[in-house]
Amino acid sequence: MSRYYIDAELTSMIGTNQDDVYESEVEGGSISKNCTPSFEETILSLDNKFTEALMRLLDRICDLGCDNNNEKLLNVLCRLDFNLFYTKILVQREKEKTVTQQDVSG
Repeated sequence: MSRYYIDAELTSMIGTNQDDVYESEVEGGSISKNCTPSFEETILSLDNKFTEALMRLLDRICDLGCDNNNEKLLNVLCRLDFNLFYTKILVQREKEKTVTQQDVSG
């Protein structure tokens, strides 16, 4: 499959009312070889991106489930976050943002 076919297929799944930004990869890369991040930095970056995407998904599922009283969506939410791992991450990030904002303002 060509890259353009895959990009077209992936972007067709995004609804018109969704505000997610699809970032396509540029062939050849836009980062020079001297500035490439280390393996650990790449893994951390990808982990953060995945966690953020999953948190957005969990928020949307929760909003849809609460708005429509749809038990199936709430069941999916519980299965994705069955051990409250992502809930704990969300609470931790909120605390970090609060501490950072207090340091800047105070």
